[in-house]
Amino acid sequence: MKEHFTIGEISALTGLSSHALRYYDKIGLVRPEAVNDQTGYRLYSYLQLFTLDWIRHLQLLGFKLDQIREILSDTSAQTLVRHLSQRSQELDGEIRKLEMLRDAVDYYLKLYRGSSREAALPELPYLTREQARYVFSEPYRPGEPILRTAGFRLMGQKNRKEYRDLFFLRRAGYTLDYAALLEGQVRPENYYYMLGRRPERDIPAVRELPAGTYLCYRCRILSPGADLTPLLEILEKLQGEHMVIANESDDNLDDALGAYVQSQFELQVFLYP
Repeated sequence: MKEHFTIGEISALTGLSSHALRYYDKIGLVRPEAVNDQTGYRLYSYLQLFTLDWIRHLQLLGFKLDQIREILSDTSAQTLVRHLSQRSQELDGEIRKLEMLRDAVDYYLKLYRGSSREAALPELPYLTREQARYVFSEPYRPGEPILRTAGFRLMGQKNRKEYRDLFFLRRAGYTLDYAALLEGQVRPENYYYMLGRRPERDIPAVRELPAGTYLCYRCRILSPGADLTPLLEILEKLQGEHMVIANESDDNLDDALGAYVQSQFELQVFLYP
């Protein structure tokens, strides 16, 4: 059994690069046990192989070098347990973020795969079941026009530091005045962005769109002369007040104002849970 190993041999055995080993020496994390006086080669002992392998493993777990130095300095394992506990919490947060990203990707995949099919459907009212949804909303002020008002304020709100833990989807919409809709008028009460999941804390700007059965109708509600007649013929037969929302259909990715005004919305009238 050899007593010492060169930096090249250590690199081959541990998978650590020669550059990394020299850097560990420079910062005092792992210094070679000896240096050959004639060649200047760094020489590592057999036991240092295990120390270096442990360092590489700790790096794979996501620890930084200053944390690893602290872990190696305590042979009681108390420091290791503390750092492992902290890392576990960090990984929980990363997992939650990855789950939100996956949910968002799946949401957009389903949305845009189905956009061409939905565009081909006739503009007739239909029923659909929806799960509970959550939106981040901004109310309209009395007399405000639909465009460039509540939406402008909401954009500023959603990008504030205190809302960075929320997961916003690229889908917006309106809650509408039901009484005005019965008169054939599209009068927004709130502008909102859809959230990818329910927030973990109470936020005044967030509201729940309840799970249940919705009466739906697609039309270009922002376009002059939008025909609401097929929907109104059904609504006139309903009793009481009903929540009504208007979701952007997202059947194209054109963000120009003219394209937005001509885009389809899906009106959803909540009927029952």
